[in-house]
Amino acid sequence: MTGREMVPWGTAIVGDVLSTLQIPGSGIFGKFGEKYLERKQKEAVEILIEEVAKGSPEPINFAESDVNPLIEIIYRFSKAAADGAARENLRLLAQVIVGLKKNKALQPDKFRKWANTLEQLTRDELMVIGKAIAIKREFDTAHCSSMFPAIFGRV
Repeated sequence: MTGREMVPWGTAIVGDVLSTLQIPGSGIFGKFGEKYLERKQKEAVEILIEEVAKGSPEPINFAESDVNPLIEIIYRFSKAAADGAARENLRLLAQVIVGLKKNKALQPDKFRKWANTLEQLTRDELMVIGKAIAIKREFDTAHCSSMFPAIFGRV
């Protein structure tokens, strides 16, 4: 059940509890839940637009053949937002969309794989992954791999 599907149930339960306890405000609680989901979806759209806009030095052009996969991918992206994925996670998912398009691999199955992995990671887990990527890039650019034979040859 997605966040959008859970809000009516959650607000109904809270409304029942509030009315049982004879506390006013159960109706307004449902409106707050709806406004929260609207705000989350708006933030997700803004993040996606930002990442597509800055994703590449040259503009990213979507072809007619990209429409169906893109609809499915954006639906999955929206589900992650409705389920409460953090802004950093949504930003990463948007970057995955851009990367798939740049690499001519815009396929819903590939995006779902990444979405299932990335949407629930904590900030610390994202930091560790980011550091590992930075170390790998530094390692690759420093040509450290050519040092291993010299290092291990001495042992």
